[in-house]
Amino acid sequence: MKYVLLLRGINVGGKNKIKMEDFKYHLTELGLTHVVSYINSGNFVFESKQKIECLHANIAQMIKEYYDFEIIFAIINEKDYLEAAQELPVWWNNNSLARRDVLFYTKQVDINAMVESIQEMKLHKEIIHFSKIAVFWGKTVEEEYLRTSYHKNLASKKYYKQITIRNGNTFEQLLKILMDQNK
Repeated sequence: MKYVLLLRGINVGGKNKIKMEDFKYHLTELGLTHVVSYINSGNFVFESKQKIECLHANIAQMIKEYYDFEIIFAIINEKDYLEAAQELPVWWNNNSLARRDVLFYTKQVDINAMVESIQEMKLHKEIIHFSKIAVFWGKTVEEEYLRTSYHKNLASKKYYKQITIRNGNTFEQLLKILMDQNK
């Protein structure tokens, strides 16, 4: 089965530095195959016969062994990633959106509490879609970004440090990598 692995908070502002090639090598040491990385922010696609629970435990142990800082991560199987992409509302692919972000759930986050918290936010020129793997968040007007709940409220929430965020382009590039490996 194919999986997407997303690391949180690495290579940001010179902190929590990880070389993608080194991390990729460590993943192959775990028996993962066809490991592909995308950009320098902790995005990987790989194949494994291991179940997701086992993968999570093995990757967490590998991180403890090789890195002296905590790395929260999300692992999403190919089926769930493809389903999320297929179920996206029309607005997600609307070229008039100023920004598109994907807030991926990790094992640490209380998904129900996070969804409830977001549903209670007063949105400002924003639109949201909840899926099994993430929250898809669109901002419609760039000049109004500083007034959005995304900008004003998200970082103060407990779950903020328990999710990993990618922009819409990265979500789509990882989708493309998954699809290309099927050829």
